Amino acid sequence: MQSQTKSMMLGVLFWDKENNVKTLVSLFSNIGVSEAYLKDIGIKTVVANEIDAERCNVYKNIYP
Repeated sequence: MQSQTKSMMLGVLFWDKENNVKTLVSLFSNIGVSEAYLKDIGIKTVVANEIDAERCNVYKNIYP
């Protein structure tokens, strides 16, 4: 099995194989760089968490 990683992130991926729907709970989201890539490949982020207030504000501006 071969895998390719674009960036390092920590989260929980939920995959409804019957309906082919993939959703993500993103922990330590930073400003959402990984989420942008994941959206491009069909994974929807439903919850994002970041402890740094400035990063949270940037994330909110990118993903209102």
